[in-house]
Amino acid sequence: MQGRVINAYKKRAIENAIQQATGKWIITTDADCFVQPNWLKLYNDFIVEKDVVFVAAPVMFKNHNSMLSNFQFIDFMALQITTAAAVAAGFIACVMVQIWHTIKMFILK
Repeated sequence: MQGRVINAYKKRAIENAIQQATGKWIITTDADCFVQPNWLKLYNDFIVEKDVVFVAAPVMFKNHNSMLSNFQFIDFMALQITTAAAVAAGFIACVMVQIWHTIKMFILK
């Protein structure tokens, strides 16, 4: 990546991680997310039980009793509802922060 201009840092980081990954699953979340101590185990149990290849999980916002906090909550919930409806209708859509998928889902250049 030396000498290349990077505009999408998270995307590039994920692409680099995938190229170096040796496991079956890629798990991503945002840097500002807090997770429970056993979140990896919970998702692994779900994946094993359901035999899935893709999982998108919502996040919760902490309410700071401000107008901005309330707006962010409503805005993100609307995005999650729209995504859930699109997936239920058979479309591939995801705006979730926590995403799990098999490495085979990626086609690298």
